[in-house]
Amino acid sequence: MTGRRHAAPPGWSKWVHREHGGEYTALTIARGTGPDQGVEFVYYLGLDAGTQALAAFVLRLDEWHDHMRPLEAAAAEDLDDFDLGGFDDFDLEL
Repeated sequence: MTGRRHAAPPGWSKWVHREHGGEYTALTIARGTGPDQGVEFVYYLGLDAGTQALAAFVLRLDEWHDHMRPLEAAAAEDLDDFDLGGFDDFDLEL
């Protein structure tokens, strides 16, 4: 995945992990130092799966979109899982 240029997630935007679920907040992008000099990393917050405590995480920007999707997109995809066929025929008697 290295070498591809990815759009950076906006600060304070909400994301969902593609495999594990959970809601995360992207905070900022920073460049690494030492062996990772020049590599961009996303710093983000979420709940630690083991402890359910708020935790800070770091992921390479060039891997971000492989692991995360915007919360709005995830919610729309989840709605696609529901069969809403015949919903127009719903009658409510009061």
